[in-house]
Amino acid sequence: KAYDDIQANSDMWRWLHGEFEGATISNVVRYESTGFGIASRFAHWVGLNSTSWSIYDTATGKDGEVCLSYVPWDNFYTRLTKGEVATGIPTTFSIDPQNKVALYPTPDKAYKVRGRHYKDNQSLTGDADVPEMPARFHDAIKWRALVLLATFDESFAQIQNWDAFYQPRLSALRHDQLPRISIPGPLV
Repeated sequence: KAYDDIQANSDMWRWLHGEFEGATISNVVRYESTGFGIASRFAHWVGLNSTSWSIYDTATGKDGEVCLSYVPWDNFYTRLTKGEVATGIPTTFSIDPQNKVALYPTPDKAYKVRGRHYKDNQSLTGDADVPEMPARFHDAIKWRALVLLATFDESFAQIQNWDAFYQPRLSALRHDQLPRISIPGPLV
């Protein structure tokens, strides 16, 4: 439970990043995460407002790899799903309300799509299970577990003590594993 709490603290932990490379199918527009080879623990897609998704023809290889452009679903649906459907190498993608990837133009053959996703929380069910988060922060799990234990045992005096150890470790974990906030330069 303590590790679940830490993972639930943010859905942007670096250790929960995953990459995928999956094949398209001729004349298929929408793909579930499993269609792109993500077998389990899929949470959501990453890199929707950047150039981190790409596509290449499997026949020519990665030398011809190009970036895919993201279009928000409402725009994609309104502009690219009406009327005659174009086919060819996709240049644009979106995520539909069912969390499926939609491509445009419709693939005319097999292409490889590469991108990123966030993995869902890792469950520690067995005694030998090891958390994926960096080992130097594993003690945060211990301190969070002690806070939960003190809460369960109604040992309210101990909660503050254990939390005093937990909060600095959580802060260090956030500093290490969450995206950096950057301030852009002047607007004018």
